[in-house]
Amino acid sequence: MYLAHGVIGTDKPILREKEKDHFTWEELLHLEERIEDYVHYGFVQKVMQQQVFFLPIYAKEPIKTDPSKVYYLSSRPK
Repeated sequence: MYLAHGVIGTDKPILREKEKDHFTWEELLHLEERIEDYVHYGFVQKVMQQQVFFLPIYAKEPIKTDPSKVYYLSSRPK
């Protein structure tokens, strides 16, 4: 998990909610998936104890995500 300063400047998308084809590292391990088959797709926002965190999410292939569900902390979106 990262705080905002850990993901500022990334060109990876940040999602407010994880989609069905996105997985966290822990989920991939639990499902016994081959980690090397997945790419770091972006981050999903998670609020815990009134603080915002960002979890890395992984996907098998680039997935088209609805642009209204994505935001970037950098000044240059993809």
